[in-house]
Amino acid sequence: MTTEQKIEQMMMITFRPWSDGNDEGVSVTALNDEQKRFIVEHNFGGVCLFADNIQSTAQTVALTDEIQQAALGLGIHPRGGELQFFPVKGLDG
Repeated sequence: MTTEQKIEQMMMITFRPWSDGNDEGVSVTALNDEQKRFIVEHNFGGVCLFADNIQSTAQTVALTDEIQQAALGLGIHPRGGELQFFPVKGLDG
């Protein structure tokens, strides 16, 4: 594993807001192809969700399923609280 990959693996990224460069950005409630590719092309340790990524239970389940297919971990940050980590199916720890 390269040094770059080791560093990426220690990072958790977020998608808030996401912009194609032509606007101020929108809240990410589902991953588009560019976002999926970005996760897969890098060796990130996980993705952290914030309140603007969450609209409903069904939408959140769909989004977390998409993320877990591409990333190792998933965290949700409650405002003013500590980061909480959730286990990913198939991984011990």
